[in-house]
Amino acid sequence: MKSYKTGLLMNSNLEKEKNSGLLELDDKKEEFEEECNDEDKVFDVLSLRKMIKMKRRRANAACLELEQERMAAATAAEETMGMILRLQNEIGRSIENVI
Repeated sequence: MKSYKTGLLMNSNLEKEKNSGLLELDDKKEEFEEECNDEDKVFDVLSLRKMIKMKRRRANAACLELEQERMAAATAAEETMGMILRLQNEIGRSIENVI
């Protein structure tokens, strides 16, 4: 009878150790998952910052190109107005010469 009780106690002790070991594994697993989640959050923040920098660079490049195009259009408009004024003057002179 003693050996039976001893065996039951040993089995119950083994189960307790096993359960406590599993609990420790679960705790370690949760800690690892939390660390991974924290690393994922950090990685996400860093990748988002990189994306924002790239978007800003592209936006700045687009603004610079737009400004260059605006300046070119303004220069072309000034040249066109100058040409129109010259032609009007020439037409005015030729009409005065005819009269």
